[in-house]
Amino acid sequence: MVTTSTYLTMLFLPLLFALLLPPIKTTLALPSPPSLPSPLQTRSNPHKILPLIFTSSPFLIPIAVAASALEDLYWELQFNAMFRWRDLAPMSQFVVRHGTLEIGFFGAGADIEWEFVAEFAARMLIATRAGYASAYRTTWANEARTRAVSIGLRVRQ
Repeated sequence: MVTTSTYLTMLFLPLLFALLLPPIKTTLALPSPPSLPSPLQTRSNPHKILPLIFTSSPFLIPIAVAASALEDLYWELQFNAMFRWRDLAPMSQFVVRHGTLEIGFFGAGADIEWEFVAEFAARMLIATRAGYASAYRTTWANEARTRAVSIGLRVRQ
């Protein structure tokens, strides 16, 4: 059984590699779900946050069920980040559980802004509606690689 601390450690490893690797100088598109590869920019942090790594794995539940559950998760995540949590201080790591789904965020170099979480959830909601229903691990970082966020979605056992 994977504990939350083990899960966050699994999220941290790609983040560490992303921060240690030299910047990517090619224009190759990274594999990602539909509508996701463009950089995120927030009002409070105008620097681009780019997707560095995106790995997917299939769910072991029917796609229609997964898509419905994912839509609910992303709606809840976006709503909370925009309204319920916006007055809370940003966190360096947190896990959100919705039914059997669990999404974890782990930040390095700075805390994770709620605006980033809301924008990420909105983009993943669009991707889910376009047919992307998969577990994943992804790492996003600014161009200087001084800040990064690693995000993982999984089905809890």
